Amino acid sequence: MPTISSADRWNVGKILANGHKHIIGEAIISVIGLVAGSKIRRTGHKGMMKWANVWESTGRGFDVNEAYIRVYVDEGPGLLRLLALAEIAQKKYERAGLSLPVTGVNMGRLISVDEFVVVCVIDGMHRTLTLQEAVALWLKNNPDTDVKTCPFYWIRAVFYHPDVKPMMAVLAKASNDQKQVHVQEDIWERMTVTNQVIEGYEKYVSDGGSSSQSKIARHYMDQIGCPNNANAVNYHVQLCQMAMTLKPVQQWVTEKLNTLEERG
Repeated sequence: MPTISSADRWNVGKILANGHKHIIGEAIISVIGLVAGSKIRRTGHKGMMKWANVWESTGRGFDVNEAYIRVYVDEGPGLLRLLALAEIAQKKYERAGLSLPVTGVNMGRLISVDEFVVVCVIDGMHRTLTLQEAVALWLKNNPDTDVKTCPFYWIRAVFYHPDVKPMMAVLAKASNDQKQVHVQEDIWERMTVTNQVIEGYEKYVSDGGSSSQSKIARHYMDQIGCPNNANAVNYHVQLCQMAMTLKPVQQWVTEKLNTLEERG
């Protein structure tokens, strides 16, 4: 089944390029304490089990060089500390005459993310939750061992500036679809990701007044990198209307789907 991004001809490359402008840098951080940021879909039982099986079969987590999750730290003292760290790291690159990697400056291993208050996951929540469960199980079996030695404790993360929040829903979706899809999209995700785009519009773009359906649809198309696709307005009006109509029952449907998945 084609994903919503391919079926609606999202400009995934443009979305990722726009997101790249908000990258601060990368670091190895503790998986403990990370919370959901984008919430574009349910963290379903089936997807969770896929990742849990990966950790069980490999015996290690997600701190390898070629793999990472996307996160952001909200505005406040934590963000200022993170930006200061990134600036120090960037000066080291400059002194060494090195060019910056696509994931930004490498800030090394951050022993604790507590100082950043809250670190929110943009893309990678299935991995995050299953690793948190793996750490809890490891601690249960190794109660007298330093948790930092747990093979599932560390995770590689690319930090984005909170300015990314207005486009976070489409960035999360595009990030997932541009690589190997470990957790397959279902029809319900098309509704939840659309509602997240609309929520972002209401929170960061709208002036607080009631917006016409065509304005919301045009915002949606602008977010997915297709601002001039005027022929698609009517379709996106219907898509947004459907998602908004279903939003009041969104939590119930999500819980029901998860329960059915767990029962097989």
